[in-house]
Amino acid sequence: IFCQLSDYTKEEVCTMTIFNMTARTDLQHAFDLISQMITPPSVEDQQKKSNTIVLRGAMKNRTDLGLSVSLIKGDLGIAKCFCVTLVKILSMETSRPDTVSIEMELPHVETSSK
Repeated sequence: IFCQLSDYTKEEVCTMTIFNMTARTDLQHAFDLISQMITPPSVEDQQKKSNTIVLRGAMKNRTDLGLSVSLIKGDLGIAKCFCVTLVKILSMETSRPDTVSIEMELPHVETSSK
């Protein structure tokens, strides 16, 4: 569904970063927010920190789609990966757009020990 809505092929998506999918007008804002997300919070900031942000998207033929980016943490609260979901932007001022797609599959690397 992600590829159908964004008009990117699976191969293109696998080579892209969150920043490639973010509208140019939101890039600096995206850098700042992602940096805040992956920086460990101080004890007093623990409750205030958001693990999800919404950015305007840079899809090939869709200006109404944005990205909901959530931080997935592993053991000890350390950043592990991001979950990116396409969302429909109802207006540029909307802070909580309606979700229109499912979570994007991130490339998975399997290892085996011999």
